[in-house]
Amino acid sequence: MDNSFQNTQQTTIKHISQVVDVTLVFVTLFVITSIYPDANWSSKYALLGLIGIILFLFISDITAMYQSWHGVSYQSECTRVLIVWALVVMIMLVVAYATKTTATYSRVVVGFWFMLVPAVFCFWRGILRLVLRKYRSKEQFTRNVAVLGANENGIQISATIQNSPWLGLKFMGFFDDREQVEDRVKWTGDIKGSISNLISEAYAGNIDIVYISLPLTAQPRIVNVIEKLADTTTSVYLEIG
Repeated sequence: MDNSFQNTQQTTIKHISQVVDVTLVFVTLFVITSIYPDANWSSKYALLGLIGIILFLFISDITAMYQSWHGVSYQSECTRVLIVWALVVMIMLVVAYATKTTATYSRVVVGFWFMLVPAVFCFWRGILRLVLRKYRSKEQFTRNVAVLGANENGIQISATIQNSPWLGLKFMGFFDDREQVEDRVKWTGDIKGSISNLISEAYAGNIDIVYISLPLTAQPRIVNVIEKLADTTTSVYLEIG
C-alpha cells in the first residue's frame, strides 16, 4: 500500500476524531442542561464547555492521545481518553475552587457532564472501530505485518494485531536469528524466517510494516535492519523488548 495514502488516512482519522470529541464535549453539556429542569443553557455554560474543550485539546496534544491507533487496543484507547478527561476535570475543579465559582453552576449538571463525556467518547470510538473493521477487511486495505524478535514483547504485539481486526493488519509471523530458548517459544506458530528472510520479503513487497521487538543489547542488528529497510516501502516501528 502507498505510504502517502496510509499517512493521509491516519491524519484524516485524527482530525475527524478531534472534531467529534470537541463537539461531543459541548453537545453533551448542552443536552444535560436542556434536560435537567433546574438548569438552563446560558452563556456561563457555554463558557464552561469552551474551557473544557480548550483544556481537553491541550492535554490530549501534550499526551499524544491522538497518535496512530495501529497497534493500540480499544481498551488502551479508552484508558487514554479517561486519563485525559480526568486531568481536565481535576484542573477545572481546582480552578473553580480557587476562583470560588463552584456555586455558579448546577452540581448535578456538571457532575453528569464529567461522567458522561468519557462514556460518550468510548462509545463513539467503538462505533468508529466497527466501521473501520468493515472498511479495512477488504483485501486492498489490509497490510501485512511482521515482528522481528520472537520474545514476550513480540508476542504481545502479535496478540494485539490478531485480536484487533479493525486495524486492517494481517500478522505474517515472527522473524528471528536467535536460538529458541524458553522465553521465545510461548507463541502460537513457528518462526517464519531469519533477518535476511525478512529483508528479502520486504524488498519483494510482501511486508508493509515491521515491528522490531529485539532487546537493547541487539542495537547493532537493529540499526543494520533499519538501514537495509530504508530503501523499501516498509514502515518500521521500534518496540524494544
